[in-house]
Amino acid sequence: MINLPTCPPIRSASMRLVSFAVDQVPSQGGPQSRVLRLGDRFAGEFVTYPAAYAEEGRVYLSRLMRGMTETVVIGVPEPGMRGGDYGTPQIAAAGAFGSTVQIKGLGAGRVIPEGKFFSIITGGQRFLYQATETITADGAGQAVVPIYPMLRRQPQINDVVELSAPKIEGFVQGNQMQWEVTKSKRIGFVFQVMERE
Repeated sequence: MINLPTCPPIRSASMRLVSFAVDQVPSQGGPQSRVLRLGDRFAGEFVTYPAAYAEEGRVYLSRLMRGMTETVVIGVPEPGMRGGDYGTPQIAAAGAFGSTVQIKGLGAGRVIPEGKFFSIITGGQRFLYQATETITADGAGQAVVPIYPMLRRQPQINDVVELSAPKIEGFVQGNQMQWEVTKSKRIGFVFQVMERE
């Protein structure tokens, strides 16, 4: 796992959900149905500002190239969301499946707004999810949060939940890496990352 540097900073990010659902439309008419399949995940295309210093550009390029065979980690932008103090959130109960997770370590009465992204670190790997309802933590700082997509790996008790600064982890997409160096020696990058499961 490779953490991408914060310099050069991200100029824009285009996030998307990759769904493996299949639509079934009867050939003789009738209602359309959607067959859901496990494995829906997030991906994003990221565009950086040009690196202000050649050294920064070289380091970023090196880590992106390694991201072709190792996973990279990068923050998920959330317009209108302030980082906030969510305490030290962790998974409260093992054995979770489906579309909810139980989180502990939140401040009493802390609100997780609908649409808030967060990542769960399970077995050393991050999985990105989105809260599908606004939830308020109880007096003990616990909350049962409905999520999308469905859990892709069963989280364990005390797994870290990254609410203040969610991140996506995955491989740099494609089978080639290209970059442009300007006369000013500044390098900017455009790349895509998709969760691996």
